[in-house]
Amino acid sequence: MKEIKCIIFDFGGVISTGHVDSHIERMAETIGVKKEFFLPNYFLYRSDYDQGLISVAMYWEKICGALNIHLNQGILEELIQVDIDSWTTINNRMLAYVLESKKKADKAV
Repeated sequence: MKEIKCIIFDFGGVISTGHVDSHIERMAETIGVKKEFFLPNYFLYRSDYDQGLISVAMYWEKICGALNIHLNQGILEELIQVDIDSWTTINNRMLAYVLESKKKADKAV
């Protein structure tokens, strides 16, 4: 049997929980629309943003523009922070698994 030298864990949706409804609801509330109107637009432009093809400001301008919402600097800053929070909520069960795996690997050496 081959020795395992490395395990790589994906962050989004593995180490982090992925989106929690409360974050999506908070972003929708920040711009004053219902979640069901917000969510499709949030993902419509996400790929371009994640690939670095558009800036964070342009990303939110596109979402707000599609929803006929005026985007000001205060709203933009709140949206950016909640969006970051939504992608960085740690999945504690997975983190415990990773740490336990590390302990077992250290003992095996």
